[in-house]
Amino acid sequence: MVYAEAQASGVPVVAFAVGGVPEVVEHGQTGFLSAQKYVASLAGHIHLLLENPALRAEMGLKARERVERFFDIKKRAAELEHLYDQVVRGESGAG
Repeated sequence: MVYAEAQASGVPVVAFAVGGVPEVVEHGQTGFLSAQKYVASLAGHIHLLLENPALRAEMGLKARERVERFFDIKKRAAELEHLYDQVVRGESGAG
């Protein structure tokens, strides 16, 4: 959750690619992911962002857009309600 919150604030994320993190952070677009335990890689990504304000700003904008597109609670709830309605009415949505 903290990764989505950071991105919603316009902050690119640097993290290890473990668990659900790759579902939230798009490597090279909204932040950087390093293989688990590769601390040098993680440090390199942090350094890259610290040294490149334009890249940091660009990734921050993309991060915010990604969260708004994929993690908006109102949109997700509306889609889930629509799916439930289809199930209740016996619609499959398949061709």
